[in-house]
Amino acid sequence: MARARYALMSMVRLVQSPVHLRSLALYTKLGFTAREPLALIQPGSAELASEGTVRPAKDTDIERCEELCAVVLGFARSGEIRTAISQRTATVTFDGTRAAGYMTGLGLRAMPPAKPPMICRC
Repeated sequence: MARARYALMSMVRLVQSPVHLRSLALYTKLGFTAREPLALIQPGSAELASEGTVRPAKDTDIERCEELCAVVLGFARSGEIRTAISQRTATVTFDGTRAAGYMTGLGLRAMPPAKPPMICRC
């Protein structure tokens, strides 16, 4: 910001991931205004979806979801998984008979407070 002022720039555009709500709140407090949502769409998602089945997550899926999250992130997010299952926003994808990925929610309303939705796939 100081560099922009030094260069006499009247505006600074910031692009940040929309799932990081804490940083979005911080940037808003610093005076930035949210202008437009952005999404990253990578090729291959339709192919992945066609390979397995997807269903609402159940309590019996918690242990496997924790394992997947630990593999992908290095730690389990048990609270988010349990909350999403109780709110009926969690889904699980299967590769054959074994859970291969999960999502705790999609969109802002499906998320626990100040936490992004987690997608873990192995």
